[in-house]
Amino acid sequence: NQQFLLELVQTLKEKGKKVLLTLIGDGKTSPDLKEKAKKLGIEGEVEFTGIVSNPEKYLNRAHLYVHSAWHEPFGLVLIEAMSCGLPIVSFNTGGPREIINEGKTGYLVEKHDLKTFAEKVLQLTENQEVYQQFSENAITSSKQYDIRNYAERLLEFYKSLD
Repeated sequence: NQQFLLELVQTLKEKGKKVLLTLIGDGKTSPDLKEKAKKLGIEGEVEFTGIVSNPEKYLNRAHLYVHSAWHEPFGLVLIEAMSCGLPIVSFNTGGPREIINEGKTGYLVEKHDLKTFAEKVLQLTENQEVYQQFSENAITSSKQYDIRNYAERLLEFYKSLD
């Protein structure tokens, strides 16, 4: 659903905001996305990386993670983004709903609600204090998914069976 993100960029640009959307990866819809960006007049605000071997490099330089998937069963990428200190704006669907702490690590928006999605992005980008708090919360929250924590809980569980 990257088409939605292109519309988001156009909306933010129309509000006079400076935006750079980085789309990582490649697929059969890439040519259509590039064409739509051109049609919307936002090709200068969208970076198409293609397939990369180091997506964490892009997460570490980002300011925010926007997630527009309509269906996301878990969302490992959300945890990866949070571990880089990125607040998230996402649709209120399965995986994101389980991972994002609404109003603490990010915002959940109903599908297709471009206006609210843009408002939430602006809230995080225009208020440094709120952004900083969300960023800190994201890092803290991502640690609960660390494999070491899981392994310790699993070990304690098995020890309790004795």
